[in-house]
Amino acid sequence: MRFGSAQPEYGTDPTALLARNIVGALVGSGVKHIVISPGSRNAPLTYAAAAAERAGLVKTHVRIDERTAGFFALGLARGEALGGEVSPVALCTTSGTAVANLHPAIAEADANGIPLIAVTADRPARLRGTGANQTTWQVGIFGQNLRAQADLPATDSAPAAVIGQVFRLSAAATGQDGRPGPVQLNVCLDSPLAGIAAEPQIFTAPTRPKTEGGAPGWPAALKKDAATVIVAADDTGDGANIVALSRAMGWPLLAEPTSPACYGPALAHYLYYLDKMEGIEQVLVCGHPTLSRPITALLSRSDINIVAVKDATGRYTDIAGTVNAVLERVPEAPASQVPLPRKWLAADKAVEKVLAERLSVRAEAGEALDPLQVACAIWTAHATDPHTAPRLLFGASNTIRLVDRAGHTPDSAVNALANRGLAGIDGTISCGRGIATATGAPVRVVVGDLTFLHDIGGLINGRYEQDADLQIVVLNDAGGSIFAGLEHGGSNHVEDFPRYFATPQNFSLAALAAGLGAEYQMVGDLGDLERLLAMPVRGVSIIEVDTAVPGLAQLDRNVAEKISAALQPLFS
Repeated sequence: MRFGSAQPEYGTDPTALLARNIVGALVGSGVKHIVISPGSRNAPLTYAAAAAERAGLVKTHVRIDERTAGFFALGLARGEALGGEVSPVALCTTSGTAVANLHPAIAEADANGIPLIAVTADRPARLRGTGANQTTWQVGIFGQNLRAQADLPATDSAPAAVIGQVFRLSAAATGQDGRPGPVQLNVCLDSPLAGIAAEPQIFTAPTRPKTEGGAPGWPAALKKDAATVIVAADDTGDGANIVALSRAMGWPLLAEPTSPACYGPALAHYLYYLDKMEGIEQVLVCGHPTLSRPITALLSRSDINIVAVKDATGRYTDIAGTVNAVLERVPEAPASQVPLPRKWLAADKAVEKVLAERLSVRAEAGEALDPLQVACAIWTAHATDPHTAPRLLFGASNTIRLVDRAGHTPDSAVNALANRGLAGIDGTISCGRGIATATGAPVRVVVGDLTFLHDIGGLINGRYEQDADLQIVVLNDAGGSIFAGLEHGGSNHVEDFPRYFATPQNFSLAALAAGLGAEYQMVGDLGDLERLLAMPVRGVSIIEVDTAVPGLAQLDRNVAEKISAALQPLFS
């Protein structure tokens, strides 16, 4: 939406011109969204962005907290990428701690190859180190998380140079000279800070022809006759070529839930038997695998040929320095169909049978629901009709791992995402709102209670801001259950575990929802959840599911023992 009509007059002071030129160059280099956090030092940039929005040149968004603003911008950029376009999103903040609060989102954007341009307003350089109010060393504050940075002086003495710096940073952010990611434009601004905005103007960035790297045909580094498995992990690219290669070569496909290749021939339960499989000679790694220890162990082996493929952002994964070759793209599948090895299929079937037994047990009325069952119900709801289901965004901690542990392989890819670049739990709701805003389509965010509380500010929306269709499903297990499955949840740390790791919090989700103006539903049973998941996502809503099952760790151990017994005949 636009606020007000075109300005009857425009400013001409140096600060207004500098801000106008920066905004004009941002728009000219492909920026469609500018996320603004209110402040005085960045006011000239805010006025320039507002004038550009009134002129129909850009869309502005206002978020009052810089940390949530950063993840909202991250979601906007991810939403634009889902439409097939690498479009940088600009963030505009005031000086001081406001800049530091962007760092979590900047770090995730760095790890995930997401184009963000942090436009950080600063006091004039002459005030650095003097003790002046709200003044710190903003240049270099993001360390090695940036693709590039620039520090602009307090006057627009060389407009062409300023515009050129914006173009340079935008090119770096969108990966024209490497991998996409975040950049910083630090802008020193002097008085007047409340002058009238200069007339909006677009400065068009120069275009560069795209080049395709890598030779076509089958790569010599990937041996066709080797016993190979494909690891397909978090990525935003097209999974069809990976699936086709698995089918054509008969290579087992081990796909994480947010891989675009997590469908068709992908084996659902490899986590339980991968370490038992002998004879693996080669691994083709696609995407960014981070979810499970069995995959990490496989990719750390130095006795097999490991070949990595660059993902959609140009990154490849080499966690232990064992990658022998890097490919620009997934090799084209031969015109053949080879069945998967029988042993892999038999092992997957054996695990599926044990898990099905657990997932079939329904809780009594008033009892907590098995989190594994809840996660699988959500996954199934989206897998049944992925083309009409809302976009799915998992919290990066335990919720996505629940699907990885027990979710079935769908017939076609589920539209699932997670911030697995650094796998932090912060900013998940804000990211979901950003995706919904950029795409105009509904988003369902699935998180645990601590991930929800980490980003409760992401539910706050300004009165003048665009609404979104956003649903948050909260698996409330009374704390950080992911630690219960790690060594910290063992018998050696029983006394310290609840306070220092599980960290259950005192809060009422229903009261929070009411205070934030969100619709709220408490799930009574699994059928209730399935009914809610089948309904369209409209407006902002919260669904709470009690998953604090007593003795859950022991239940997990019992299932693990049954799986081990079921697999024993195959590997004895």
